[in-house]
Amino acid sequence: MNNNTVRFADTTAANDIIFVEHYQPQWQSGDYTVTATQNVGSTDCQSFSDSFSATLTFSVLGPRFSLPPDRIHTQFPPPGDNGEYSNVLPHLVLTDRTLPWQRSPGDAPSGFQTPSIPTDTAVYPWLALLVFDQSDPAPTVAAGTIADLLPAGLPSGTVSYPDLEDSLEYGECTSQNGSAVYLPCQYIDVPGPLFSAITPSYCDLYWLAHARKVEPKRAALKATKRGRAAQTELSVVVANRLPTPGSTALCCLVSLEGLGPLLPPAAQNADTTVRLAVLSSWSFGCADNSETFGDYFAALNQDPATLQRPCPDTVQSIDVQQALAMGYTAFNHLTRQGGSTVSWYRGPLLPYWNQPVLAPPFGAADALMRYDPQTGMFDTSYAAAWQLGQLLALADKNFATTLYNWKIGQQQGAVADLETRILAEQVGSDLATLTTPDASIAEQVIKTVIKPLLTNLLEKAARP
Repeated sequence: MNNNTVRFADTTAANDIIFVEHYQPQWQSGDYTVTATQNVGSTDCQSFSDSFSATLTFSVLGPRFSLPPDRIHTQFPPPGDNGEYSNVLPHLVLTDRTLPWQRSPGDAPSGFQTPSIPTDTAVYPWLALLVFDQSDPAPTVAAGTIADLLPAGLPSGTVSYPDLEDSLEYGECTSQNGSAVYLPCQYIDVPGPLFSAITPSYCDLYWLAHARKVEPKRAALKATKRGRAAQTELSVVVANRLPTPGSTALCCLVSLEGLGPLLPPAAQNADTTVRLAVLSSWSFGCADNSETFGDYFAALNQDPATLQRPCPDTVQSIDVQQALAMGYTAFNHLTRQGGSTVSWYRGPLLPYWNQPVLAPPFGAADALMRYDPQTGMFDTSYAAAWQLGQLLALADKNFATTLYNWKIGQQQGAVADLETRILAEQVGSDLATLTTPDASIAEQVIKTVIKPLLTNLLEKAARP
Protein backbone atom coordinates (compact mmCIF):
# COMPACT_ATOMS: atom_id res chain seq x y z
CA MET A 1 0.00 0.00 0.00
CA ASN A 2 1.40 3.42 -0.92
CA ASN A 3 2.04 6.09 1.67
CA ASN A 4 -0.14 9.16 1.93
CA THR A 5 0.11 11.32 -1.18
CA VAL A 6 0.51 15.03 -0.43
CA ARG A 7 0.88 17.47 -3.32
CA PHE A 8 1.61 20.56 -1.21
CA ALA A 9 4.13 21.52 1.41
CA ASP A 10 3.32 19.87 4.74
CA THR A 11 3.68 23.05 6.77
CA THR A 12 0.72 24.72 8.43
CA ALA A 13 1.47 28.30 9.39
CA ALA A 14 -0.84 30.48 11.45
CA ASN A 15 -4.28 30.94 9.85
CA ASP A 16 -3.36 28.57 6.98
CA ILE A 17 -5.35 25.76 5.38
CA ILE A 18 -3.34 23.18 3.46
CA PHE A 19 -5.18 21.40 0.63
CA VAL A 20 -4.14 17.76 0.26
CA GLU A 21 -4.79 15.71 -2.85
CA HIS A 22 -5.76 12.64 -0.84
CA TYR A 23 -4.90 10.59 2.22
CA GLN A 24 -4.64 6.99 1.18
CA PRO A 25 -5.39 4.59 4.07
CA GLN A 26 -2.77 2.04 4.97
CA TRP A 27 -5.47 -0.65 4.82
CA GLN A 28 -8.52 -0.45 2.60
CA SER A 29 -11.76 -1.83 4.00
CA GLY A 30 -12.28 -5.50 3.24
CA ASP A 31 -11.32 -9.05 4.24
CA TYR A 32 -7.69 -10.07 4.51
CA THR A 33 -5.95 -13.42 4.95
CA VAL A 34 -2.51 -13.83 6.51
CA THR A 35 -0.64 -17.11 6.17
CA ALA A 36 2.58 -17.84 8.09
CA THR A 37 4.75 -20.85 7.18
CA GLN A 38 7.72 -22.17 9.13
CA ASN A 39 10.08 -24.82 7.78
CA VAL A 40 11.99 -26.94 10.34
CA GLY A 41 14.77 -29.38 9.46
CA SER A 42 17.98 -30.95 10.68
CA THR A 43 20.98 -32.63 9.04
CA ASP A 44 22.45 -34.13 12.23
CA CYS A 45 22.38 -37.79 13.22
CA GLN A 46 18.72 -38.12 12.38
CA SER A 47 17.85 -35.79 9.58
CA PHE A 48 14.28 -34.56 9.12
CA SER A 49 12.39 -31.78 7.44
CA ASP A 50 8.91 -30.54 8.27
CA SER A 51 6.72 -27.56 7.51
CA PHE A 52 4.15 -25.81 9.73
CA SER A 53 1.66 -23.20 8.62
CA ALA A 54 -1.16 -21.16 10.15
CA THR A 55 -3.78 -19.00 8.46
CA LEU A 56 -5.61 -16.04 9.96
CA THR A 57 -8.51 -14.22 8.32
CA PHE A 58 -9.49 -10.76 9.54
CA SER A 59 -11.56 -7.81 8.35
CA VAL A 60 -10.81 -4.11 8.17
CA LEU A 61 -14.19 -2.50 8.75
CA GLY A 62 -15.08 0.97 7.58
CA PRO A 63 -18.34 2.75 6.71
CA ARG A 64 -19.92 1.18 3.66
CA PHE A 65 -23.70 1.57 3.53
CA SER A 66 -24.30 3.99 6.40
CA LEU A 67 -22.36 6.78 8.07
CA PRO A 68 -22.31 7.49 11.84
CA PRO A 69 -23.30 11.09 12.63
CA ASP A 70 -19.94 11.83 14.26
CA ARG A 71 -18.23 11.26 10.90
CA ILE A 72 -19.98 14.34 9.44
CA HIS A 73 -18.32 17.64 10.33
CA THR A 74 -20.23 20.09 8.11
CA GLN A 75 -22.91 20.08 5.41
CA PHE A 76 -23.15 23.11 3.14
CA PRO A 77 -25.52 24.67 2.29
CA PRO A 78 -26.91 24.03 5.77
CA PRO A 79 -29.77 21.51 6.00
CA GLY A 80 -33.18 23.15 5.83
CA ASP A 81 -31.76 26.56 4.94
CA ASN A 82 -33.05 28.78 2.15
CA GLY A 83 -30.76 31.25 0.41
CA GLU A 84 -29.00 32.32 -2.76
CA TYR A 85 -26.98 29.17 -3.41
CA SER A 86 -27.27 28.98 -7.19
CA ASN A 87 -23.52 29.67 -7.54
CA VAL A 88 -22.39 27.32 -4.74
CA LEU A 89 -21.36 23.71 -5.22
CA PRO A 90 -22.81 21.76 -2.27
CA HIS A 91 -20.19 19.91 -0.26
CA LEU A 92 -19.80 17.76 2.80
CA VAL A 93 -16.86 17.79 5.24
CA LEU A 94 -15.97 14.52 6.95
CA THR A 95 -14.06 14.07 10.20
CA ASP A 96 -12.26 10.98 8.84
CA ARG A 97 -9.45 12.20 6.61
CA THR A 98 -9.14 8.91 4.67
CA LEU A 99 -12.82 7.97 4.32
CA PRO A 100 -13.32 8.94 0.62
CA TRP A 101 -10.42 6.66 -0.37
CA GLN A 102 -11.01 3.67 1.93
CA ARG A 103 -12.75 1.86 -0.92
CA SER A 104 -12.61 1.96 -4.70
CA PRO A 105 -15.12 2.59 -7.51
CA GLY A 106 -13.55 -0.35 -9.35
CA ASP A 107 -12.61 -0.52 -13.00
CA ALA A 108 -13.01 2.46 -15.29
CA PRO A 109 -15.78 2.43 -17.93
CA SER A 110 -15.04 1.66 -21.53
CA GLY A 111 -13.43 4.57 -23.36
CA PHE A 112 -12.10 6.20 -20.19
CA GLN A 113 -9.06 8.42 -20.74
CA THR A 114 -7.08 10.48 -18.22
CA PRO A 115 -4.66 12.67 -20.19
CA SER A 116 -4.27 15.22 -17.37
CA ILE A 117 -4.09 12.89 -14.36
CA PRO A 118 -0.87 11.14 -13.23
CA THR A 119 -2.10 7.55 -13.42
CA ASP A 120 0.76 6.25 -11.29
CA THR A 121 -0.51 8.09 -8.18
CA ALA A 122 -4.21 8.57 -9.04
CA VAL A 123 -6.57 7.40 -6.30
CA TYR A 124 -10.29 7.64 -7.09
CA PRO A 125 -12.82 8.08 -4.26
CA TRP A 126 -15.76 5.73 -3.84
CA LEU A 127 -18.07 8.48 -2.51
CA ALA A 128 -19.97 11.03 -4.60
CA LEU A 129 -22.34 13.84 -3.66
CA LEU A 130 -25.34 13.91 -6.01
CA VAL A 131 -27.61 16.97 -6.23
CA PHE A 132 -31.23 16.59 -7.35
CA ASP A 133 -33.77 19.34 -7.90
CA GLN A 134 -37.54 19.24 -8.15
CA SER A 135 -37.57 19.10 -11.93
CA ASP A 136 -35.52 15.88 -12.09
CA PRO A 137 -37.61 14.85 -10.06
CA ALA A 138 -35.71 14.17 -6.84
CA PRO A 139 -35.84 10.50 -5.82
CA THR A 140 -37.24 9.32 -2.50
CA VAL A 141 -34.69 8.22 0.08
CA ALA A 142 -36.04 4.81 1.12
CA ALA A 143 -35.19 2.92 4.30
CA GLY A 144 -34.35 -0.75 3.92
CA THR A 145 -31.56 -3.24 4.47
CA ILE A 146 -28.53 -4.41 2.56
CA ALA A 147 -30.76 -7.18 1.17
CA ASP A 148 -32.46 -4.52 -0.98
CA LEU A 149 -29.13 -3.99 -2.76
CA LEU A 150 -28.61 -7.67 -3.57
CA PRO A 151 -29.76 -9.16 -6.90
CA ALA A 152 -32.66 -11.00 -5.24
CA GLY A 153 -33.97 -7.75 -3.76
CA LEU A 154 -33.79 -5.65 -6.93
CA PRO A 155 -36.87 -4.96 -9.08
CA SER A 156 -36.78 -5.91 -12.73
CA GLY A 157 -34.55 -3.60 -14.79
CA THR A 158 -32.70 -2.30 -11.72
CA VAL A 159 -28.94 -2.63 -11.32
CA SER A 160 -26.87 -2.05 -8.22
CA TYR A 161 -23.51 -3.07 -6.80
CA PRO A 162 -22.03 -5.99 -8.77
CA ASP A 163 -20.66 -8.96 -6.83
CA LEU A 164 -22.03 -7.52 -3.57
CA GLU A 165 -23.41 -10.88 -2.49
CA ASP A 166 -19.92 -12.39 -2.67
CA SER A 167 -18.22 -9.46 -0.96
CA LEU A 168 -20.33 -8.95 2.15
CA GLU A 169 -18.10 -8.04 5.06
CA TYR A 170 -18.10 -9.08 8.69
CA GLY A 171 -21.33 -8.12 10.46
CA GLU A 172 -23.22 -7.02 7.35
CA CYS A 173 -25.14 -10.29 7.28
CA THR A 174 -25.78 -12.51 10.28
CA SER A 175 -27.87 -15.60 10.87
CA GLN A 176 -30.66 -15.70 13.42
CA ASN A 177 -32.84 -18.79 13.78
CA GLY A 178 -31.64 -20.01 10.42
CA SER A 179 -32.56 -16.79 8.59
CA ALA A 180 -30.23 -14.18 7.16
CA VAL A 181 -30.41 -10.77 8.83
CA TYR A 182 -28.88 -7.80 7.03
CA LEU A 183 -27.83 -4.42 8.38
CA PRO A 184 -30.19 -1.48 7.73
CA CYS A 185 -29.36 1.11 5.10
CA GLN A 186 -30.94 3.83 2.98
CA TYR A 187 -31.05 3.90 -0.81
CA ILE A 188 -32.41 5.76 -3.82
CA ASP A 189 -33.53 4.57 -7.25
CA VAL A 190 -32.23 6.80 -10.05
CA PRO A 191 -33.52 6.43 -13.64
CA GLY A 192 -30.75 5.46 -16.04
CA PRO A 193 -30.75 8.66 -18.17
CA LEU A 194 -30.76 10.87 -15.05
CA PHE A 195 -27.93 8.81 -13.56
CA SER A 196 -25.84 9.34 -16.70
CA ALA A 197 -26.67 13.08 -16.76
CA ILE A 198 -25.84 14.09 -13.19
CA THR A 199 -23.45 11.45 -11.82
CA PRO A 200 -19.78 12.48 -11.94
CA SER A 201 -17.78 10.84 -14.64
CA TYR A 202 -15.02 8.49 -13.63
CA CYS A 203 -12.50 11.22 -14.42
CA ASP A 204 -14.44 13.84 -12.41
CA LEU A 205 -14.36 11.66 -9.29
CA TYR A 206 -10.67 12.33 -9.01
CA TRP A 207 -11.24 16.08 -8.63
CA LEU A 208 -14.33 16.01 -6.43
CA ALA A 209 -12.69 14.87 -3.20
CA HIS A 210 -9.73 16.27 -1.31
CA ALA A 211 -8.39 16.62 2.22
CA ARG A 212 -7.54 19.67 4.32
CA LYS A 213 -5.11 20.38 7.10
CA VAL A 214 -6.32 23.24 9.26
CA GLU A 215 -4.07 25.32 11.51
CA PRO A 216 -4.70 24.06 15.11
CA LYS A 217 -5.79 27.40 16.57
CA ARG A 218 -8.29 27.94 13.75
CA ALA A 219 -9.61 24.39 14.18
CA ALA A 220 -9.95 24.88 17.94
CA LEU A 221 -11.92 28.10 17.42
CA LYS A 222 -14.36 26.42 15.02
CA ALA A 223 -14.68 23.42 17.34
CA THR A 224 -15.57 25.72 20.25
CA LYS A 225 -18.32 27.37 18.22
CA ARG A 226 -19.74 23.99 17.24
CA GLY A 227 -19.31 22.41 20.67
CA ARG A 228 -17.13 19.53 19.48
CA ALA A 229 -13.51 18.35 19.57
CA ALA A 230 -11.04 20.15 17.32
CA GLN A 231 -10.31 18.49 13.97
CA THR A 232 -7.14 19.55 12.17
CA GLU A 233 -7.31 17.00 9.32
CA LEU A 234 -10.53 16.62 7.37
CA SER A 235 -11.75 15.25 4.05
CA VAL A 236 -14.20 16.96 1.70
CA VAL A 237 -16.58 15.60 -0.96
CA VAL A 238 -17.84 18.21 -3.43
CA ALA A 239 -20.85 17.94 -5.74
CA ASN A 240 -20.47 18.39 -9.49
CA ARG A 241 -23.80 20.18 -9.99
CA LEU A 242 -25.12 23.61 -9.03
CA PRO A 243 -28.58 23.82 -7.45
CA THR A 244 -31.40 25.24 -9.58
CA PRO A 245 -32.75 28.65 -8.46
CA GLY A 246 -36.33 28.60 -7.23
CA SER A 247 -36.35 24.94 -6.22
CA THR A 248 -35.56 22.66 -3.32
CA ALA A 249 -32.34 20.69 -3.75
CA LEU A 250 -31.74 17.21 -2.35
CA CYS A 251 -28.12 16.23 -1.65
CA CYS A 252 -27.25 12.54 -1.33
CA LEU A 253 -23.85 11.17 -0.38
CA VAL A 254 -23.86 7.86 -2.25
CA SER A 255 -21.57 4.90 -2.55
CA LEU A 256 -20.07 4.19 -5.97
CA GLU A 257 -18.08 1.18 -4.79
CA GLY A 258 -17.59 -1.15 -7.74
CA LEU A 259 -19.81 0.97 -10.02
CA GLY A 260 -16.97 2.37 -12.11
CA PRO A 261 -18.09 0.60 -15.33
CA LEU A 262 -21.55 2.28 -15.04
CA LEU A 263 -20.22 5.85 -14.67
CA PRO A 264 -20.08 8.35 -17.53
CA PRO A 265 -18.98 8.29 -20.27
CA ALA A 266 -20.89 5.00 -20.13
CA ALA A 267 -24.60 5.67 -20.82
CA GLN A 268 -27.61 4.00 -19.21
CA ASN A 269 -30.77 3.48 -21.28
CA ALA A 270 -34.26 4.54 -20.32
CA ASP A 271 -35.25 1.00 -19.24
CA THR A 272 -32.54 0.89 -16.57
CA THR A 273 -32.72 2.07 -12.96
CA VAL A 274 -29.64 2.36 -10.76
CA ARG A 275 -30.06 1.72 -7.04
CA LEU A 276 -27.51 3.52 -4.85
CA ALA A 277 -26.82 3.29 -1.11
CA VAL A 278 -27.20 6.67 0.62
CA LEU A 279 -24.83 7.34 3.51
CA SER A 280 -26.12 10.85 4.24
CA SER A 281 -28.75 13.18 2.80
CA TRP A 282 -30.14 16.66 3.39
CA SER A 283 -32.15 19.26 1.54
CA PHE A 284 -32.13 23.05 1.26
CA GLY A 285 -33.90 25.77 -0.67
CA CYS A 286 -32.25 27.76 -3.45
CA ALA A 287 -33.86 31.20 -3.72
CA ASP A 288 -34.73 32.51 -7.17
CA ASN A 289 -33.32 36.00 -7.00
CA SER A 290 -32.45 37.46 -10.37
CA GLU A 291 -30.94 40.57 -8.77
CA THR A 292 -27.30 40.46 -7.75
CA PHE A 293 -25.29 42.58 -5.36
CA GLY A 294 -24.17 44.62 -8.33
CA ASP A 295 -27.80 45.31 -9.22
CA TYR A 296 -28.53 46.43 -5.67
CA PHE A 297 -25.50 48.68 -5.65
CA ALA A 298 -26.33 50.18 -9.06
CA ALA A 299 -29.85 50.96 -7.83
CA LEU A 300 -28.31 53.33 -5.27
CA ASN A 301 -26.89 55.43 -8.08
CA GLN A 302 -29.68 57.98 -8.25
CA ASP A 303 -29.64 61.50 -9.56
CA PRO A 304 -29.47 63.48 -7.42
CA ALA A 305 -27.53 61.19 -5.05
CA THR A 306 -29.57 60.65 -1.90
CA LEU A 307 -30.04 58.31 1.03
CA GLN A 308 -33.66 59.24 1.65
CA ARG A 309 -36.78 57.89 0.07
CA PRO A 310 -38.25 60.32 -2.50
CA CYS A 311 -41.34 62.16 -1.37
CA PRO A 312 -44.30 61.81 -3.76
CA ASP A 313 -45.87 65.05 -4.99
CA THR A 314 -49.21 63.93 -3.55
CA VAL A 315 -47.93 64.13 0.04
CA GLN A 316 -49.19 67.35 1.62
CA SER A 317 -48.23 66.76 5.27
CA ILE A 318 -45.23 68.81 6.35
CA ASP A 319 -44.36 66.23 9.03
CA VAL A 320 -44.25 63.42 6.48
CA GLN A 321 -42.18 65.50 4.06
CA GLN A 322 -39.66 66.30 6.79
CA ALA A 323 -39.48 62.70 7.97
CA LEU A 324 -38.80 61.41 4.45
CA ALA A 325 -36.19 64.12 3.94
CA MET A 326 -34.44 62.88 7.12
CA GLY A 327 -34.19 59.34 5.76
CA TYR A 328 -37.21 57.81 7.51
CA THR A 329 -39.59 55.28 6.00
CA ALA A 330 -43.02 54.35 7.33
CA PHE A 331 -43.63 50.67 8.10
CA ASN A 332 -46.53 48.67 9.48
CA HIS A 333 -45.84 48.04 13.16
CA LEU A 334 -47.33 45.23 15.27
CA THR A 335 -47.02 46.14 18.95
CA ARG A 336 -46.39 43.74 21.81
CA GLN A 337 -49.99 44.16 22.94
CA GLY A 338 -51.21 42.89 19.54
CA GLY A 339 -52.18 46.30 18.19
CA SER A 340 -51.40 47.50 14.68
CA THR A 341 -50.03 50.92 13.83
CA VAL A 342 -47.60 52.68 11.47
CA SER A 343 -44.16 53.74 12.76
CA TRP A 344 -41.09 55.45 11.42
CA TYR A 345 -37.80 53.63 10.85
CA ARG A 346 -34.45 54.59 9.40
CA GLY A 347 -31.15 52.78 9.05
CA PRO A 348 -27.70 53.89 10.25
CA LEU A 349 -26.85 55.68 6.98
CA LEU A 350 -28.22 59.23 7.04
CA PRO A 351 -28.25 62.05 4.49
CA TYR A 352 -27.10 64.48 7.21
CA TRP A 353 -24.94 64.71 10.32
CA ASN A 354 -26.73 63.47 13.45
CA GLN A 355 -25.44 64.41 16.89
CA PRO A 356 -25.60 61.43 19.34
CA VAL A 357 -28.08 62.20 22.12
CA LEU A 358 -28.63 58.79 23.77
CA ALA A 359 -26.59 57.53 26.71
CA PRO A 360 -26.50 53.74 27.15
CA PRO A 361 -27.04 51.29 28.75
CA PHE A 362 -30.65 50.36 28.04
CA GLY A 363 -32.34 47.33 29.56
CA ALA A 364 -34.63 46.52 26.65
CA ALA A 365 -35.50 47.56 23.13
CA ASP A 366 -38.69 49.22 24.37
CA ALA A 367 -36.59 51.71 26.32
CA LEU A 368 -35.44 53.11 22.97
CA MET A 369 -38.90 53.55 21.44
CA ARG A 370 -39.38 57.28 20.81
CA TYR A 371 -42.90 58.72 20.64
CA ASP A 372 -43.83 61.95 18.90
CA PRO A 373 -47.04 63.28 20.50
CA GLN A 374 -47.46 65.79 17.68
CA THR A 375 -47.82 63.13 14.98
CA GLY A 376 -48.84 60.24 17.24
CA MET A 377 -46.17 57.97 15.70
CA PHE A 378 -43.27 55.97 17.12
CA ASP A 379 -39.67 56.10 15.93
CA THR A 380 -38.45 52.46 16.11
CA SER A 381 -34.96 53.03 14.68
CA TYR A 382 -32.91 52.73 17.88
CA ALA A 383 -35.17 49.99 19.29
CA ALA A 384 -34.69 47.90 16.12
CA ALA A 385 -30.93 48.44 16.27
CA TRP A 386 -30.87 47.33 19.93
CA GLN A 387 -32.89 44.21 19.14
CA LEU A 388 -30.72 43.34 16.14
CA GLY A 389 -27.56 43.75 18.23
CA GLN A 390 -28.95 41.49 20.94
CA LEU A 391 -29.84 38.76 18.43
CA LEU A 392 -26.40 38.93 16.80
CA ALA A 393 -24.71 38.76 20.20
CA LEU A 394 -26.74 35.79 21.43
CA ALA A 395 -26.11 33.97 18.14
CA ASP A 396 -22.40 33.95 19.06
CA LYS A 397 -21.91 30.97 21.37
CA ASN A 398 -18.76 32.37 22.97
CA PHE A 399 -20.45 35.70 23.79
CA ALA A 400 -23.62 34.02 25.08
CA THR A 401 -21.59 31.70 27.34
CA THR A 402 -19.52 34.58 28.69
CA LEU A 403 -22.65 36.64 29.35
CA TYR A 404 -24.31 33.73 31.16
CA ASN A 405 -21.26 33.15 33.36
CA TRP A 406 -21.12 36.87 34.18
CA LYS A 407 -24.78 36.88 35.20
CA ILE A 408 -24.30 33.81 37.41
CA GLY A 409 -21.27 35.45 39.01
CA GLN A 410 -23.24 38.62 39.69
CA GLN A 411 -26.08 36.65 41.28
CA GLN A 412 -23.72 34.63 43.45
CA GLY A 413 -21.92 37.80 44.51
CA ALA A 414 -25.23 39.46 45.44
CA VAL A 415 -26.25 36.44 47.53
CA ALA A 416 -22.89 36.41 49.31
CA ASP A 417 -23.16 40.14 50.08
CA LEU A 418 -26.67 39.66 51.48
CA GLU A 419 -25.52 36.79 53.69
CA THR A 420 -22.63 38.89 54.96
CA ARG A 421 -24.93 41.79 55.80
CA ILE A 422 -27.35 39.53 57.70
CA LEU A 423 -24.43 37.96 59.56
CA ALA A 424 -23.08 41.39 60.46
CA GLU A 425 -26.43 42.35 61.96
CA GLN A 426 -26.60 39.13 63.99
CA VAL A 427 -23.14 39.53 65.57
CA GLY A 428 -23.56 43.25 66.08
CA SER A 429 -20.52 44.11 63.99
CA ASP A 430 -20.06 46.47 61.11
CA LEU A 431 -19.77 45.00 57.62
CA ALA A 432 -16.16 46.10 57.02
CA THR A 433 -14.98 44.37 60.18
CA LEU A 434 -16.86 41.18 59.41
CA THR A 435 -15.42 40.86 55.90
CA THR A 436 -11.86 41.21 57.22
CA PRO A 437 -10.19 37.84 57.90
CA ASP A 438 -9.77 37.65 61.68
CA ALA A 439 -9.86 34.76 64.13
CA SER A 440 -11.66 36.84 66.77
CA ILE A 441 -14.50 37.53 64.35
CA ALA A 442 -14.87 33.81 63.65
CA GLU A 443 -15.07 33.12 67.37
CA GLN A 444 -17.66 35.86 67.76
CA VAL A 445 -19.80 34.34 64.98
CA ILE A 446 -19.66 30.93 66.64
CA LYS A 447 -20.65 32.33 70.04
CA THR A 448 -23.41 34.70 68.94
CA VAL A 449 -24.93 32.92 65.94
CA ILE A 450 -24.01 29.26 65.56
CA LYS A 451 -24.08 28.26 69.26
CA PRO A 452 -27.54 29.77 69.98
CA LEU A 453 -28.88 28.20 66.80
CA LEU A 454 -27.67 24.74 67.78
CA THR A 455 -29.00 25.17 71.31
CA ASN A 456 -32.42 26.09 69.95
CA LEU A 457 -32.45 23.07 67.66
CA LEU A 458 -31.48 20.70 70.53
CA GLU A 459 -34.21 22.09 72.74
CA LYS A 460 -36.81 21.53 70.04
CA ALA A 461 -35.57 17.99 69.49
CA ALA A 462 -35.80 17.20 73.23
CA ARG A 463 -39.46 18.24 73.48
CA PRO A 464 -41.99 15.33 73.45
